[in-house]
This record gives sequence, C-alpha cells and structure tokens, in this order.
Amino acid sequence: MLKLKTIYTISFYLILSFTFLIGGLLQFIIGLSNTGLTIVLGFVMLLNYIVYALVKKKIMLNWVFISFLLYMLSILISALFNGTNTAKTLIYLNFSILPLSTFYFFYINRKEGYLNPRSYLQFILFIACIQLPVLLIQGNFYDQLMTFNNSGQNIASFDFLYGTFLVKSDHSLGCFLLFIIAGLLFDFNNISNYVKYRFFYALYLSITVLLAESNISKALLISTWAIYIIYLVYSRIPKSIYNRKFYIIVTSLAFVFLVYNIRNIGFITSKLGGTIENNYTVEKAKYFYDEAKAKRLQIIIVAINELETKYIGSGPYSYFDILTGKFKNTIHFSQFIWCYFDLGLFGLLTLLFYIYHLIRSTLKKNQYLFIFIFPITIIYMMYTTPFSEIGILISLFLIFSIKYPNEFNNNTIPRLEKK
Repeated sequence: MLKLKTIYTISFYLILSFTFLIGGLLQFIIGLSNTGLTIVLGFVMLLNYIVYALVKKKIMLNWVFISFLLYMLSILISALFNGTNTAKTLIYLNFSILPLSTFYFFYINRKEGYLNPRSYLQFILFIACIQLPVLLIQGNFYDQLMTFNNSGQNIASFDFLYGTFLVKSDHSLGCFLLFIIAGLLFDFNNISNYVKYRFFYALYLSITVLLAESNISKALLISTWAIYIIYLVYSRIPKSIYNRKFYIIVTSLAFVFLVYNIRNIGFITSKLGGTIENNYTVEKAKYFYDEAKAKRLQIIIVAINELETKYIGSGPYSYFDILTGKFKNTIHFSQFIWCYFDLGLFGLLTLLFYIYHLIRSTLKKNQYLFIFIFPITIIYMMYTTPFSEIGILISLFLIFSIKYPNEFNNNTIPRLEKK
C-alpha cells in the first residue's frame, strides 16, 4: 500500500507538471479543455486532502472553510433566484471549490513536510528559468507555430506569450514569476538555505516578466523591486526612531509625488484609455460602458453611480456566458466585476471574506508579508479570474508551503481553529 507521503509527492509533481509544463502544450496540440483540466487537477488536490484527513483522522474546520461555505452559498442563492441552468451553476461552483482544494493540498506539506525543500525549490526554479527561452521562441516563431494550433481558440500574437503554462495564461505566468522573485529577494521561508545566487535568479526572472505579456505583472514587478530597494536602505539606517520615521515619511511623500506626476505619461494613458481627468468621470465612464468599450475602473464607476444596486446578482455566468463564450457587455476578465454582476453585493462580500482568510491562514505568522501579498492578490483579482486560474492559485501558496520548523503540533483539529 502506498504511503501518504508517496501519494502526495507523486500528486504534487504531476499537478505542477500539468499546470506549468505540459498542460498548455496538450491544449495547443490536441485541444485539451482548460476548464476540464482545471477541474480534474482541483479534484486530485482535494482527494489528497480527503485521504489525508481519513488516514490521520484530522479534520480542519477553520475560517477558510467557513468562508468557502459562504461563497458557495452566494452562488447557489443567486442561481436559484435567477433560474440559472444547472450546467452553468455546477461549472461556476469551481470558483469556490478550486481555491479550497489548492489551500488544503498545500496545507498538507506545510504541516507534514512531505517534500524535500531543496528538491521542491529546484523544481520550481527549473519551471521558472525555462520560461525565457520558450517566450523567445513563441515571440519569434508565432506564424510557424500557429500551424500546429488545435486548441480551438483564436490565439493572437500577444496572447501567445504564455510560456509553458496553460494557453493564454499570461497572468498566471506573471504571477508565478513575481512571487518567486519576491521570495528570492526577501528570502521568504529562508530560501537562502537552499538556493544560491538568489539575486542573479531574481534578475533573470525579472527579464522574463518584462518579456511576457502581463502588463499588471510588470507594474507589480517594478513595485516589488522598488520596495526591495527601499527595504535595503531602511535596514541600513541607524536604529534611531527619529531617523526611521523621517525616512518613512519622506519615502511615502516621494512615492505619492511620483505617482501623481506619471499618471498622464503616454504609456499610462494608453493603458487607461486616456487621462484620468478626461476618461474617468461618471459621464465618460457611462458613455464607454454603453458602447461596450469601458475599462475595468470605468465599469466600477458606472456600477456605483448609474446602475441599480445588485444584491444577489443576475446569476452565475450572467456577465460571461461560459457555454457560448460571449460577454454580456464589455469584454473583461475580472473576478470582482464578474462576481458583482453574477452574485451581487452578497457574493462580492463573501468573495473578499474568502480571499482574505485564504491568504491570512497561509501567512498567519507574518503580518508584514500579508500586507505585501494581499494587495497583489487583490490587483490580480481585478484584472483576471484567479479562482478559476489554477496557475495563479498554486503560485499564491507555492512559495509559502515549505514546512516551518515547529509550526504545527501533532494534535488533531476537531474544532474551529484560529488560522
């Protein structure tokens, strides 16, 4: 009989291989379904936890599980009141189940330490390091490679820069690399004990992010390096309260001044669709919304100021119909926007509650790290749908799932724990 450690180890490398190495190739060459693959991998992760819980006789009931139930309830309520068909509802439930499956799966290694940290990190770095040559091939041989496209998707040249990840998963690629870069720079989980030349790897992977297509990942990369440089300077200031407070105030003011003065440069306005003053008024936002050309922030402005408040939404996949692949209004992938229009305010609040506890429970021993990671996750949820993108979810837990010494005791978990 296979041991739990063996089952988990095999599952871990299979899941990461399909998510980050071969899944995209199988999609591209033979048309493997993205949704189907994601559901199967999510089921494998959840099955690992179920087997683990049965063998160990330990059930984890915490705020993550409670928030999962509330979010799933919001989906079912909206589906019931709006008469959403069963197929859409069942597929939409993956938004609630996949994050829970991923959290539970990586929780096992954080508690038991089944995976050797050095091998674990070497495999992750291998995946990260091969993305640059793959991106160069994808960028330079687009026309030739498109002759092999059997994915059933129309892949534009800018959508083709997804490395070895799932098709069109540029945000997943950017998020994966970003968290690894941050882990290398700030030595999350004592990575320095297992990885030499951390700074070199961080630079190399930063070049990869800049060549990828995810603009939000590029912006977050620049912010990460800026925070790292500020941190280096701050750590070298004499431990005088006056000096450090002065440094924090000056740095904060300089940041605000910089953001204010770059808001209207060409690159920024091209991404925002124009200047903030001219394009993000209620009138302009409503105009672009009616024309189905609104940016994400413009949609939020219209929803707050012009549209009738949605309390339970219009039903699962009302904003984007997954069965037809068509959007009801503007063509944007956004967890927050979809959630509001599909599930209403109730669903949006449960979604925020869910993501808060997922990250808080993962980073419970490091408040400062939570302050760094939580906003990054929120930004990705504005620009894509992380709860259905297995690459982003795994990236979120991956770098923080090496077992901490003495983090857990051996007691069972029969009650509500403060995670």
